[in-house]
This record gives sequence, C-alpha cells and structure tokens, in this order.
Amino acid sequence: EQDPARVPNAVAVIEGDAIQAFQRRASPAEAFTGVPGFYVENRRNFSLSGGVRFAIRAPMPRFGMRGVQILQDGVPMTMADGTTEPTNIDLASLGRIEVLRGPSSVLYGNSAGGVITLQTEFPPPGRFFVQPDVQWGSYGYQQQQVKASATTPRASYLVSASRLQTDGFRANSRADVRRANVVVRAAPSSRTEIRGVFNLYDLPFGESASTLTLADARDNPTSVRPQAITQGWGESTTQQQAGLTLEHQFSAGHMVRATAWGVWRDVWNPIPFSVISVDRRAAGFRSEYTGTLDAGTVPITVTTGFDLSTQHDERAEYGNDGVPAGGGRTRQGALQLAQLEEVRSVSPFVHVTARLGQRWSLTGGARYDRYRFAATDRLLADGDQSGGRTLDAVSPMAGVTFVPSSWLNLYANVATAYQTPTTVE
Repeated sequence: EQDPARVPNAVAVIEGDAIQAFQRRASPAEAFTGVPGFYVENRRNFSLSGGVRFAIRAPMPRFGMRGVQILQDGVPMTMADGTTEPTNIDLASLGRIEVLRGPSSVLYGNSAGGVITLQTEFPPPGRFFVQPDVQWGSYGYQQQQVKASATTPRASYLVSASRLQTDGFRANSRADVRRANVVVRAAPSSRTEIRGVFNLYDLPFGESASTLTLADARDNPTSVRPQAITQGWGESTTQQQAGLTLEHQFSAGHMVRATAWGVWRDVWNPIPFSVISVDRRAAGFRSEYTGTLDAGTVPITVTTGFDLSTQHDERAEYGNDGVPAGGGRTRQGALQLAQLEEVRSVSPFVHVTARLGQRWSLTGGARYDRYRFAATDRLLADGDQSGGRTLDAVSPMAGVTFVPSSWLNLYANVATAYQTPTTVE
C-alpha cells in the first residue's frame, strides 16, 4: 500500500459505484470502460472464457487470456502457466478495482501486461445488508442475484449468488450461468487479520455460435455456421476456487502476509471436429514480508518473498461425431489425445523503495522465475511422445519518481516482463 503519486507505473482505480451502478454486471467488460491502455473484448459467448478477454498494452492473445495477472482479495486467479479464466469474477461483490499497467513481473511474476486487483466491498460497521437484483432483457436475457453482507468490529462477511440466462441474438448461443461468491474477513487481534475467499462458477452447457466470415454471414438469418449446430459446439464448465490469507502487523512498518489457494476446474468442450475434456487441479502459496528501515535519513521500504505454484491438467481429446438426429449431447468419437500436463514454478523476489525527501523516490527490484512444464503421453499407440521444458528468467526493474505537487506525478522506469507459453502452446 502506497500513495498512488509515488508509484512509478500507470495506475487506474475504479470505485464501487462505477462497477455496480447502472450496469447489468453480466460481464467483467462492463467495469473497465475508459481505462487507458486497457483492451477488453466482450464476445458475449459464455463458452469462451466466460465471454470476455483482457489485454493491457499488448495485442489480444490468440487463445484464452494471458499476460495479465488477476487477484481477488489477494488470491490469484491466474494459473501457473499464465492463463486466467475470469469466469469467477462477481462484479456485484466488488468495491474497488485497481489496474496497474505495464511490466509488473517483479512482484507478480508471469504478467507482461499488468495486474488487476479486485477488492470486495463490505458495509460500514454495524450494518447488515440484503440486496436483491432482478433483470430482464431481450433475447431471453434474465438475471437474478441476491447479496448479503455485514460488518462487526471483529469480522466482516459477504455472500453473493446469481443466475444468468440468455438465448443470445444468434442461433446456438444459449447459456445458463450460475455463480456464488463468499468472502470472510476476521481480526483475531488488532494486528492480525485472516481473509477467506471461495467462489463457484457453473455453466451446465453454453452453446457457441463461434465466428463468421463475411461469406458465412451474408444472407444467413441465423448468424451461425451449420456445423456449430450439427456438431454441438459449446462448453460445459465447473470451477471452484478457495484461498486463505493471514496477515500480521509487527512494529510500525513491518508486516508478514501468507496466502494459500487452490482451484478445481472441469471442462467438456465440443469444438470443430474434436471434443476436449480437461480436469484441472491447481494450487499455490505466496509469502511476503514488508518492512521499513532507515539508511541514515533515508527511509527505505523493502518487500521480499516467494511464490510457489503448481498446475495438474488431465487432458483428453476425442473425435466429434456430431449431435444425434433427435438432439442432445455431442457424441464423442475415437480417442485422439490423452496426456497429463503439469506445471511447477518457484519464484523469489525483492522490491525496494527509497524516499529521498518529500518529492523524490527511487524504486528497484528483481525476481527470479523457474518453471517446469511436463507432458506425459497416455496414448501410446503411436509411440511415447512425453517430454518437458524448463524455463527460467530474471526480471529486474528500476524507476525514479518526482512529485512536484499533489496532482502531478512524473516518473521514468525500465523493467522487463516474464511470460511463459501456456500448456496448450
């Protein structure tokens, strides 16, 4: 936590009213309108990463969403291989979003574009809130949500549950999305805080109208290629994530924070000529220490720690034998690929800020990332194609900040970013 005027990066802050007021809150894309350097693609196709992708100061990735770290109340939503599934974001629960644009690998690792931090909104002390929300719209759109929250001197909690249904404005684009989000914050003592986060995303099956060429779209009243319907393109997804953070303040300016988290994700995804099944189990741990000391008359703030992460994907791919004549679930054909994909990483880091008087600050830091990717072939009819790669990099940064007044921040920095390929790549 620091004064935004002293951060040698481009930072945007979105407060609760801009997130929740006069919005459908059906897609995270709604909250980021107007953030400079932030490109958001709202595809309105819930079978593709919840229908949204982000990119910060970079081209949109071809597959999935990568290059951006997302954290909810300190718990990472980004996996070990750098991919992020933003499906669990519950806009109705958020009171603040911070967007840090530009290379941020020193503190956050596998993130070339920047970092998005999501913070839950709790009511003022002594208040208990119950907030229902019911919406209707065209093309079969409807959403129901209820949120309950309360704050006491020693604890706060928020529980949110929602269901969104839509037929879409194109054929084969129906979706039924269920979300739940639970956040609890407790203070056993004046210096210790514990935060717990649990969220659930369930998409029984979201149809995919896919993309269209000009030739496909011309004189096509359904706005979809016939194969999307006959092969049953879409996705069925269930994802659960849980995280626990312990933070303790020692003497003034010294703090230790530790976060542990886990993810369970199951995907069944009929696409052109294939049906993909992925069973994911992922987990991670982050520990950091922040302390302030004086080097003569210069106050220095040091943040140091390490990240551990692991990802375990059971992947299978089958032929797409199409939808039965009477309708129903896409039929799986012959097994085409079966493999176990694993990613493990360890990353120590250090970040130092020296405040030179009231107007000048110097910032520096470095991070070392070491990743191990491995694939174990489980379809051996064509031989064993197992293999692995080890990737590592040092990511340094240095910056200087000059604050001539409370409304002006002049800074210059140099930084490198570290971004791995994904398991699919």
